[in-house]
Amino acid sequence: MTGMVLLLLLGYWPLPANSGISGTFMEYRNQHLHAGFDLSTNGKVGFPVHCFDDGKIVMLKVQKRGYGRVLYIRHPKQKLVSVYGHLDRFTPRLEKIVSRYIKLRHSRYPGTIVPRKPIPVQKGQVIAYSGESGVGWPHLHFELRNLQNEPVNPKDFGLSVNQDKSAPEFQFLNIYPETPSSTVNGHCRFVQLPLTHSKDGNFTVKPFRVSGRVLMSVTIRDTDGRKGPLAIQRIITRLNHHPFYDYQAQVFSFDRFNRSSAVYDLTQTRLSPSTYGFNLFRIPGSDLQCQKQYPTTLQKGQNLMQVSAIDFAGHKVELNFRFHWQEPSAQPVIPTTLTTASVQLHGQILPAASIHQPISIPIAGTDWTVMSYGVTPSAIRLGNVAIETKGYNTSPRLMYARFVSKLPEEPGLSIVPDTGLEIQPGQLFLSQLNLVMYWKVADIRMGWFRYDSVKKKWKYRDTELNYITQNATADDFRNGMYAVFLDTASPVIHSKPYYFRNRTAWRVTDVGKGVDDSTIMLSRGKKTWKMEYDPDRKIAWIDRHLKKGRYKIRVTDIAGNTSSAIGRLH
Repeated sequence: MTGMVLLLLLGYWPLPANSGISGTFMEYRNQHLHAGFDLSTNGKVGFPVHCFDDGKIVMLKVQKRGYGRVLYIRHPKQKLVSVYGHLDRFTPRLEKIVSRYIKLRHSRYPGTIVPRKPIPVQKGQVIAYSGESGVGWPHLHFELRNLQNEPVNPKDFGLSVNQDKSAPEFQFLNIYPETPSSTVNGHCRFVQLPLTHSKDGNFTVKPFRVSGRVLMSVTIRDTDGRKGPLAIQRIITRLNHHPFYDYQAQVFSFDRFNRSSAVYDLTQTRLSPSTYGFNLFRIPGSDLQCQKQYPTTLQKGQNLMQVSAIDFAGHKVELNFRFHWQEPSAQPVIPTTLTTASVQLHGQILPAASIHQPISIPIAGTDWTVMSYGVTPSAIRLGNVAIETKGYNTSPRLMYARFVSKLPEEPGLSIVPDTGLEIQPGQLFLSQLNLVMYWKVADIRMGWFRYDSVKKKWKYRDTELNYITQNATADDFRNGMYAVFLDTASPVIHSKPYYFRNRTAWRVTDVGKGVDDSTIMLSRGKKTWKMEYDPDRKIAWIDRHLKKGRYKIRVTDIAGNTSSAIGRLH
């Protein structure tokens, strides 16, 4: 009987085949946490999407980016709302509603659409077809929300990931001294320890010594055997056999979803290629429901830490290690790392809470400007550049910044003098990071960029040019190298037009601020067509098969640089 009840409660897998998951719940997604599961469609579109459970369609959205074409269904029995994103198209009945709003709002992307009456649907019924609308490549974003509009873990409501046959693997233990009196193996510096398999199939690391306050994280790799890497579902940490820290991807609220740094160690975490470092602590001020910190403390002498990692298929792996801990020395060592709780200046230890104005400090041969940040806004001014921050940490912490004069170069980008910055460390618990550059001469080509040290490329950050206050402002959330560049490179139009699915497309790339979607025009003789731009595939496209022949395309980027080309459509 219990089994029958469970089957009735479980939801319907939304796609006709289980091809695995390419993204998990609460996975790191740059500035935010992922709100659902990404279900793989193996790079294809057009698969029927089935309704998770009996319910009523209460809302649709058609937008250019974000979730693209998305459907919202309320399920009264489950007290849930299911969300289906990046759809190619809806059912004919829903497409008629969309067509009406496209005409009414005079836009291909009419935005939010609320039916006059909720539309009943049944469990397993086809409600749409998978696609790649909005952001990203072909897949289905599936999301569940509770009645408080909070995303919840779909696995808790029957979405099976049992095709995942591989367990997570621990890769590194990362240790960060928090004060100049804190050391790892006698030195005040960051240490990354590689982890090895133990005889029982779990992981371990050679014993080490710690003094004072440190933060720890673990780098974990997990796949489902086909897709990945993926983030994991739970971390359970015990210190000397007592609960120490618990993370469980179960629920979070949208007003907290930009706090990825609370869960992930951003020094060890990135996308494309994906790498995930998980904090083994809850920072004071993080009120995510998924984290719990226990009052267990380190003991003098030997300590045993046990870390269990559990993926979304239930595979569990453990890391067990011992380390010796002692109180910090009364005489601080010379730090070679950027400590986050206090700093040493002229032989004195300055706690973060005591630093009310930015101060200059040399560390390991480099001059830094350091300031404290927390729930109260703070700022660093370096020449004509300001860094404005606000954290969610209730206990003040330290952020470091410095000018960088010699920056990596990239063709097509011209550095604006005295704007190169480095912001550190990776353990920044920010709800706001504003970069502001004050100019003397306005130039539409200006924009903030962040350097990707893995791909060795500068990436544009959305920049607002305010001609009244005469500044260029960009928002971000993490450490790294930043600078303002002039985008002097015109878009590159590749080869010739071609047919792509039911579209006519032309590949266009831009190394700077990106293609201005509103400027792309295709012409043949006296006929002209406005094209759209897909920044993921880097193609300009029009939603029709044009006749074969010679066409001309003209493209302008956000910086005002223009290119044109002529090509034959075969």
